[in-house]
Amino acid sequence: MEELIFVIGELLVTETNLIESVVYPREKEYPNNLLAISKDGKKYEIAIRALD
Repeated sequence: MEELIFVIGELLVTETNLIESVVYPREKEYPNNLLAISKDGKKYEIAIRALD
């Protein structure tokens, strides 16, 4: 799961013009989440979870 979160975060930065950077919070506090920071300074918490 950790690899998937990293790949999604890198894709957000490299393939979009909206996201400036991605922060990977500690898994203890935010399990399976990443924090995307847009170019206008807004922060988005993105949760990734298995559906099966």
